[in-house]
Amino acid sequence: MSITEESSEAHSEPHKVGDGHGHDDLKTRSLHSDAVYSYELPIRIWHWVQLFAMIALCVTGYLIGSPPPSLGGEAYDHFLFGWIRYIHFVAAYIFIIGIVGRIYWAFVGNSISRQII
Repeated sequence: MSITEESSEAHSEPHKVGDGHGHDDLKTRSLHSDAVYSYELPIRIWHWVQLFAMIALCVTGYLIGSPPPSLGGEAYDHFLFGWIRYIHFVAAYIFIIGIVGRIYWAFVGNSISRQII
């Protein structure tokens, strides 16, 4: 067998990329179109809900700490500050319920979800 025959045989076999322990690199993974999510859907939803709750808490907390100038007229005509406080409290309850839900999911979720225990 000559050198050219050996090289052509080596290239005719499928090229397997990886370390031999089941860990493929990017070249092999890019050939597959199936996405594998480490975090389950409830955890991904939880992250987004917590993000929006924290943004609402920060913005409304700032407005509570340094209120906007008052509007003229009767207070019942302009309930702006009441709405700011309402949004702040609703966001706080959503944030707390999200934390409790995340603790629950740490016990019933997959192995990635259980890493916080």
